[in-house]
Amino acid sequence: MIIKRAATLAGLIITWPAMAQTELGMAAQWHNRYVSEGRDNLSDGGIMAVDISAQTRGFSSSLWLAKGISEDYEEANLALAYEHAAGPLTWMVALTRLEYLHDHSSDNEMAVAVSSNNLRYITATLEYVYASDADGGWLGLNLSHTFSPGDGNWQWTPWLQQNLDYGYASEAYNGPNNIEAGMDIALAVTEVFSITASAAYSHAQKDVKNDGLGNIGWVSLGLAAAF
Repeated sequence: MIIKRAATLAGLIITWPAMAQTELGMAAQWHNRYVSEGRDNLSDGGIMAVDISAQTRGFSSSLWLAKGISEDYEEANLALAYEHAAGPLTWMVALTRLEYLHDHSSDNEMAVAVSSNNLRYITATLEYVYASDADGGWLGLNLSHTFSPGDGNWQWTPWLQQNLDYGYASEAYNGPNNIEAGMDIALAVTEVFSITASAAYSHAQKDVKNDGLGNIGWVSLGLAAAF
């Protein structure tokens, strides 16, 4: 998902004024848990993940690789996206191929997202994702605000997200899945490298509770580079 990945990797890279036309980004992160859709995907431990991305003229591509730390789990996501700003809104469409290497399964996702450009303090993003394997969709509304106190080397992004499941995570129920809140932090140590950290918490709603699951929190630490 666009929103999910932005909150974990790509969104943590600080862009310096001289690097405003960044063409290549790389990030590596440790996650104490691998949480998505308000659910812990692994029964034991977290993941190490690497993200490589490139962008030009509104087009972008990314490769996300993850490996379980304590459990036999490997995942690779290859995404292609196009973004276009029109007036107060920015639109994005994306296609993602997901390969679960540990059990030789796969999935395809198509996403459409729209973000506000002119709200004074908040960026609002609405995203819909369709997964072919599940034959279901996922709707997320994300509110975030990024600020850089002091000398500008620090970047703080608190965010809040409401998620609705329509056959994406489970077939038994359509509707509210979970509410997530988090904080993403990045510290630029050079014009290229940033240290990143994040913490998030998911409050279970009916869809997650129907699966016998509840609230969950997780943290991440990493290193990002922009060229």
